[in-house]
Amino acid sequence: MPTSNPLLQKGDIGKPRPSVAKLPGPEHVYGKKSMSGQGGTTKEILTNWNDGTAEAGQKAQSLAPGVNYRKMNRTAVQKGMGVTAKQQAEYRKDHVHEHTGLSPVKQSTAKKILPHEKDPDFKYGNKARPSTPMNALMHYEYMADFEKSQASKMQEHKKANAKLPITHTRASLGHFHVDMDKESHLQNFKLKKFANVKSKLHE
Repeated sequence: MPTSNPLLQKGDIGKPRPSVAKLPGPEHVYGKKSMSGQGGTTKEILTNWNDGTAEAGQKAQSLAPGVNYRKMNRTAVQKGMGVTAKQQAEYRKDHVHEHTGLSPVKQSTAKKILPHEKDPDFKYGNKARPSTPMNALMHYEYMADFEKSQASKMQEHKKANAKLPITHTRASLGHFHVDMDKESHLQNFKLKKFANVKSKLHE
């Protein structure tokens, strides 16, 4: 016998437990009705676009400027009547501040000049970074450029720290042209007391 107690309700093997509440028939559709006016499935709503009409534009332009609540609340506080919600309600009955100039609806419907209308070559979005030069990377071109730069730095360093060349004087240049005595040049120096002593090393 079916029961309305969910704790006593038993289900068949391999089947979901039957509901204890009274549910509508199989022709009932669950969910909230779409208020977009487009109808159809979600795909149709997202892929279709409703263009504006002239009647909607005229209706928006005919709207009166809206109430400027910011100005109204500020003036109420300045006059000491906007401290509580009751005081604000009483102040709004007798003091209504409207927006000056175009209403927010008119400002939103006013035509704005977009950048691509001024410049046909204008592109939207962020500029993408250039692609990685893989050819130069695989051929070690960056390493070769680094070695060249380091070699040029080393040459500049050597030039900056190079010693001054030795400049000859007239006296030093004259020594190259003096003929030296060959015999006096080849004769070894000996003390006078050993001048007549013969060498015994090669005897």
